[in-house]
Amino acid sequence: MHLLEQYALSSGLKIGKPFIYEVFFPIESKKYICFHPNSKFDSKNYDYWQLVIDLIFPILQKNGIDIIQIGGQNEKAYANCIHTQGIASINQTAYIIKKSILSLGADSFSAHVASGFGKKIVAIYSTSNINNCKPYWSNPEDVTLLEPDRSNKPSYSGKENPKTINSIKPEIIANSALELLGLEDRVKIKTLFIGEDFSDSISFGFLPNQVVLSSKFTPDIRMDLFFDEKNLADQLSKQKSTITTKKEISYELLSKFKANIAKITYIIEENDNPDFIKFLFENGFSFSCVSKLNPEKLNLKKINYYRFSNINEYLETEKEKEFKTLYAKLNASDIFFKSNYIISSDKNSYLSEQHMLEKEPVKDSKFSSFERVKNSDIFLSEIKNFWIIEKT
Repeated sequence: MHLLEQYALSSGLKIGKPFIYEVFFPIESKKYICFHPNSKFDSKNYDYWQLVIDLIFPILQKNGIDIIQIGGQNEKAYANCIHTQGIASINQTAYIIKKSILSLGADSFSAHVASGFGKKIVAIYSTSNINNCKPYWSNPEDVTLLEPDRSNKPSYSGKENPKTINSIKPEIIANSALELLGLEDRVKIKTLFIGEDFSDSISFGFLPNQVVLSSKFTPDIRMDLFFDEKNLADQLSKQKSTITTKKEISYELLSKFKANIAKITYIIEENDNPDFIKFLFENGFSFSCVSKLNPEKLNLKKINYYRFSNINEYLETEKEKEFKTLYAKLNASDIFFKSNYIISSDKNSYLSEQHMLEKEPVKDSKFSSFERVKNSDIFLSEIKNFWIIEKT
């Protein structure tokens, strides 16, 4: 039973057509879809909306259709959208929804307002049963409601880990919107894997063979990929930085530039040095320890670190194991990927360590295009940062 029907049954009232008070809002777009990605519950917030927008934007643009994002002032602004968050009042937002040709977004108030106006709707659900809370006043042919494939009942929880909503593939959402709009073009990809650290925000790791200056971010210097203390000293003399290393760094160097060291991440491998962490601890550095060693080997080392730091263990997820099994059966030449972690070496940018080793810098300055995957263990070791697809 729909919640609205339950309310009507409990109150003895009939369900009528809603009256929605709207206020004019100036809109320059002649034709647009309304995009509302947010809900007050984190479990209902899809982490890959930017991927969806990036997939449909070229097709919408070709057909003269804009994307207007609605929502609150503090909500994330997505690229390739016209932004009204925090500008339009709730009644003006109702006006924006009424004038749209489709409502796209989360399980939130906008879907119900759009239903009251009889608009086409694509909405995604996760922690609730669709039949209990779907847009009530819509014609079935005007609505596409998507939810994860699940064997269990919805969690009905405000928080989930992992978030089930993220298992809905971006191209499914994108093509659902294009189909409802009556457009012939389709997104021709199939998502094979999205890493748990993949997002629409690009981050960088910098090898110490260049000096990185920025007032907007603190560069992470990857001494684990290229160990050079002289260049590290040059970097720290000019810019506050974080450091990632699997070897101990000169105590004299670290002490000299302590004020410009934001944090040190120490990767524990078989040839580790606990005295390095003891030095960092006793001298007040901010640091953390991580390891990709298997639990059996790492457990033997923990006794050397317990007084100074916890060790964050890299544990391969079931999703990663399943993908690697699938990957072994695929033709790598047909598989493509995007990364949200870029390695910078000598002022060139690389999508993975393997690309760097093969001297294949990325040509797309916005890192928006798909590139072919690499068939190597080094490449697969970074898949937490990858969106991997097959072109169809």
